[in-house]
Formats: sequence, structure tokens, C-alpha cells
Amino acid sequence: MSTFNNQDWIPTRPQKSKETRNKIIAALVGLALGLTVIFGGISIMKSVSHDAKTVAAATDSGVQACSNMVKNANKPDSGSSSAMTQADFDKAVKPFKESRYADIKTAGVNLVTTIYNMDKASQTDTDDSADLSGAMGGLMQVTTYYAQLQTACSAHGVDIPPLNSKG
Repeated sequence: MSTFNNQDWIPTRPQKSKETRNKIIAALVGLALGLTVIFGGISIMKSVSHDAKTVAAATDSGVQACSNMVKNANKPDSGSSSAMTQADFDKAVKPFKESRYADIKTAGVNLVTTIYNMDKASQTDTDDSADLSGAMGGLMQVTTYYAQLQTACSAHGVDIPPLNSKG
């Protein structure tokens, strides 16, 4: 008479290779960054300017960043897939950190920081960066913070486009 071994019936999940997980993570980060670039979110990182007119007009830097997002929403993606540097991050987050409006400051800093952290994680070749649920969480954070920034900018007179539309 045979004995029943309970462990014979435990389903196992096939383990994905580290390379496959890293490709999935990179694809999700690329998707998040691509959506943000296309629809105006990351355009602030390349276009926030502090020219003499802006400074002379004493426009709030956060509101100006929102305006730059609107101006750049219809511009084509530069196609650059290079990693975001610390200098890029500092340039992108600066107008939000300096904003006198708490809602713009919080949403903008959170958005830029999340994108930067996702980009750094996708460049790291460790088991932690292969966490698919972490990448999905980051993508959800990007959409949440973008929506918060959209609301904050609107409260101060600038309507930035939603992520799901072009301009």
C-alpha cells in the first residue's frame, strides 16, 4: 500500500531567470518614463528655465514648471534612453522644492523623486531591482503623483494634460 505524500501535491512556481526579471523591470520603467515624457511629465526635467523674464516676473518656480509641462506636452520625445543623472534630478526637482505652494512642492518633488528612483533601480543589477511588484508599485506611484501635480497646478491656474492624452 502506498502512502500519500502531501508534498507531492504542492504546486511550485517556476523561477524566472534574473535576466528575464531585469528585462521586465526595465520594460516597466521604460513604459513609465516613456508615458511621462510623451505626456509632459518628464519634459519639465529638460525645460525648466530660469531666464531673466521669469525671475523678473517673480513667478513661482513650481507654477512655472507646470507651465513648462503644458508648453512641452506636444513636443516629440527626444528618444534618449540614458539614465537620469544626479544633476538631471537636481535640475528637475529644484523648481518644485523652491515653490511657495505646498501642494505643488509635495506633488512635484514626489513625482520627480519616484521617477529618479525607478530609473536608478532599473540600472542596478541586484536581486532587489528584479522585484516586479516593486516596479508596478513605482508605476502606480508615478500616476498617483502626476494626478496630484495635475490637481495642484490646476489650483494655481495651469492645467497640465492628463497622462492618457496628448496635449
